[in-house]
Amino acid sequence: MGGSVSDPEHRDAGSLLTLTVLLSPPEDYSGAELLFSAGGEAGGGLEPLRLRRGDGALFPSEKRHNVTPLTAGCRRSFVLEFWAGGANVYNRHR
Repeated sequence: MGGSVSDPEHRDAGSLLTLTVLLSPPEDYSGAELLFSAGGEAGGGLEPLRLRRGDGALFPSEKRHNVTPLTAGCRRSFVLEFWAGGANVYNRHR
């Protein structure tokens, strides 16, 4: 769990929900597709979720997802993980 967002088995370990919002217009870049598990978690492939600027996706953090490599341009996104419990005092890299 965890690891690089380019890993096909990537999940956001520990958090409850993840929100990602595309800030860049899709015509400003190539590649960098947001992929989600298709169907069941076991052995299922990953399918792209096509977002436009300002679109977002809210999903359970344990859902398998990743992002393909950026091949041209600049892609900006906002990503927020929601955690249970009180406020923490460290970032995700501790």
